[in-house]
Amino acid sequence: LAAWWASTRSATGIGRRIATLAAAALLALTLVLTGSRMGIALIVPVSILALAILWSSLPSGESRAVRIAGSAGVLSLLAVGAARLPAFQPVVKRFVEAGDERWKLWEDTRQAIAVHWPAGSGIGSFQPVFIAQERLEFVDPSMPVRAHNDWLEFTLEAGLVGWLVLAAIAGLLGFQAWRRTGRAAAPDERVLGLFGFGVLAVVALHSLVDY
Repeated sequence: LAAWWASTRSATGIGRRIATLAAAALLALTLVLTGSRMGIALIVPVSILALAILWSSLPSGESRAVRIAGSAGVLSLLAVGAARLPAFQPVVKRFVEAGDERWKLWEDTRQAIAVHWPAGSGIGSFQPVFIAQERLEFVDPSMPVRAHNDWLEFTLEAGLVGWLVLAAIAGLLGFQAWRRTGRAAAPDERVLGLFGFGVLAVVALHSLVDY
């Protein structure tokens, strides 16, 4: 939404602004109601990225800083206010009370990585390899199918070669992002560069705890 707003700022009237803000509020509300802790936590970096996109598209000067600071203040007040509403209390409790069994999967996955490093166990081999390393105290009738951490699972399956390939891809993407968001880039290019970088960053962060 921020990238769309920035790329169409010349045609943005009051009606479109209200519609965009309403869409953003609806998306944030539905995300919170999912109860996903990582999804909710990612609202913070996404909001920062959205403000950065808007900052890059506005004319320089004091008015730009005032607009961005005002937007950040409104977002903060809305977040604090929503957290105090009774309807959101079950979501808030998940952050302070709920346990998480994923750390058990991560510990056994790290053990499997140590066994198969540096060659890796092979793409798609997580389940049988993990079961062979699962600690007996955590064995139950359920069948673990993922590590709930894409980076650990990728390390187990792809090994050192996979990480070398991934590093090359990341370097290429980083170079393209630098070209599109640097001072020499046009405003529209900078907006698209920040948007593309942000999408990849959100997926990478969410992959720390899920798949």
